[in-house]
Amino acid sequence: MLELASQLVLILGKQHPSQLDEEDEELPELHESSEYDWILVDSAMDVVLGLSKALGTQFGEIWKLVGTLLIKYASSSEAVERSTSVGVIADCIKYMEEGCTPHTSVSFTL
Repeated sequence: MLELASQLVLILGKQHPSQLDEEDEELPELHESSEYDWILVDSAMDVVLGLSKALGTQFGEIWKLVGTLLIKYASSSEAVERSTSVGVIADCIKYMEEGCTPHTSVSFTL
């Protein structure tokens, strides 16, 4: 679980090796990086949402790692990033139930 969470943090923070701008001579058609980056980030948010549903009140430990990153997307200038992250945050709260209470004062005062 820790490895999965650390990969999610890298992806949501746009620091995963697949998101770093490295010239790849063999695949020049894949340099439409912003679209591919968003697909990866959106997929990572889906995984976060799935984990929150599966873990319920125990999701708080993962929320500590990804919550701040999701909140940053919620204040993005890009509408798709804002709407997607707000939906994921809302559903995470729904699935965490009372498990979200310890995180609300820290997370939502940013």
